[in-house]
Amino acid sequence: MVALMLVNAGCKRDHYYDVPDEDPPSEEPYNHDHGDPKDPNDPDDPDDPDDPNDPDDPNDPDSPDNPDTPDTPSTTDLITMASVLTGQWHGTLSTKYYDDNGQLWQGVYDTDFLFERKSADAYEGQGLETDYEKGKMVYASPFSWAIDAKTEDIHLRYDDGRVMTICTFHLDNHSFYGTIKSNDGKETDEFNLQKIN
Repeated sequence: MVALMLVNAGCKRDHYYDVPDEDPPSEEPYNHDHGDPKDPNDPDDPDDPDDPNDPDDPNDPDSPDNPDTPDTPSTTDLITMASVLTGQWHGTLSTKYYDDNGQLWQGVYDTDFLFERKSADAYEGQGLETDYEKGKMVYASPFSWAIDAKTEDIHLRYDDGRVMTICTFHLDNHSFYGTIKSNDGKETDEFNLQKIN
């Protein structure tokens, strides 16, 4: 799999937190939409992360890059978010990558992500990404992860030195989907995962 280098890109935040160790009531599930991602299962809501007409505008009052943006997340919110993120996730990862010669590479992988916390009150820890193509493992790499206390972006630092940022996502007790971007603008990945434990 092509190496990923990702950027810390601020996104809008809208969150509701439920007790993560219990099944949420059907009328109010745990839900964290970070950056207002589109549901990848909804064909009427395509999400084009490469849309040049939708840049982060620091003058937008809802942009975290705006100095007047209120409400950074509390430590309790970050710990709750980390608790929901913790566990094993399975689904798909679609990637678009331009190599140094400008050639486009695309792929779709069956993917497993494992997130473990350092402690019950931490919003960082260790993890493992494993990608499969046609049932054969093509990539496996451990990483450390941390939730950014200001932006709520999820930073992944792989053991081989690569740094990735999940900057637009939806996270609840059962599903996790969104966008991963590279800092050089050459790669955009879309993931759609379900919690399996």
